[in-house]
Amino acid sequence: MKDPYRQINLAIDYIEQHLEDQLKINEVARLVGMSVEVFRVLFSALTQNTFAEYLRKRRLTLAARDLLQTNQRVIDLANKYQYTSAAAFSRAFLNFHGILPSEARREPHKLCFFAKIILDSPATCYKPCSYEIVERNRLNLYGLFVDTDNARIDKDAPQLFRDIAQHYPSLAHPDYGILHYRAGRENLSHYRYWVLWEADKILKDTKERVSLQHFTLSGARFLKFLVPSQEAADIQSSSHYFYERFWPDCNYRFAEKIDLEHYHNGVTDFLVPIEHV
Repeated sequence: MKDPYRQINLAIDYIEQHLEDQLKINEVARLVGMSVEVFRVLFSALTQNTFAEYLRKRRLTLAARDLLQTNQRVIDLANKYQYTSAAAFSRAFLNFHGILPSEARREPHKLCFFAKIILDSPATCYKPCSYEIVERNRLNLYGLFVDTDNARIDKDAPQLFRDIAQHYPSLAHPDYGILHYRAGRENLSHYRYWVLWEADKILKDTKERVSLQHFTLSGARFLKFLVPSQEAADIQSSSHYFYERFWPDCNYRFAEKIDLEHYHNGVTDFLVPIEHV
């Protein structure tokens, strides 16, 4: 099985060598032997930046260096780092550094620096015991959510559980957790994490039923991994295994913008919707 960390490191090395060229994601994905879809998701997951964000941050970091170390004009740097005009380059520079290119030499202490990312492979990766394809019916659920991202989810999800335990002590352990990728599975910079209960487990007209948000999940076919635990660390590690180890080499096409966790009988079903085999 290919090592996704090594593949993304190879991609980053190639990007670094071509920051002054026109770079297309399909070209880089092909270079490291991935489909564009898989590469886009893995790059975002492992670097916590989309492909376009990484290019932008590295180019603007090097442009600031060039301003300080050379006499190059703004228009020359715009052309060098693939901006369509000096105005477009200046806007991007201002958004990233907080100052205009014309101010960089007077206020170099304000410039930002985004270093080249070098990924270290994890020593271990939790592997779920088994997987199968299952059909799940429509679910009528109630729960709460937090808007988060890949950098904060490890803290935000446990905090959500603590808040629920404090404010809703009468509720039993939730039945489901859902990651809703609102801009698509490839964008890990913003998504919504839900903690949910089946509707028939929450009495009507109670504090819980009134204050919780309603969530309807359509029936679908899922790829199901069995995680013999309900510990957050084991579930998160299982998710990492899926995206970093299983998905790049599988033949499934994934549907919808969610990952589903079903908590029951001391175990967790980690489910990802698929379109077809």
